[in-house]
Amino acid sequence: MMKKADLYLRASCDYQFKLQKAQLEEYCVNHNITIRRILYDNSIVTGDAIGIFWENYIKSYKDTPGAIDFILFTDWGRISRNEVKAGEIIKALTKEKILALAISETYQQVILKWADFPHKHGEN
Repeated sequence: MMKKADLYLRASCDYQFKLQKAQLEEYCVNHNITIRRILYDNSIVTGDAIGIFWENYIKSYKDTPGAIDFILFTDWGRISRNEVKAGEIIKALTKEKILALAISETYQQVILKWADFPHKHGEN
């Protein structure tokens, strides 16, 4: 069965969006992953909250639980340059059973993360 993913792009200009999109689409082709949708984020994560973009994404995911296997992005810096904020975002995604994967991770890192992830139909 093919895995399904949302692609997350965060950039400040069209060129960066195009570059990230091309990298993620190529990754999906090479790894037999179906793209459900492409998410464009040009916002900045600020304050104590995880950010409006992520709050809205998680809310929309709750309306279609299990629609994807994971969310893909090019590298961890795309989520947030602030490690604390990135951790909060990853925690919020994980709570909803959304596995976040950076394509810059090695295959072994991805397999280990997937093995430890509480799957949609598994443990809570």
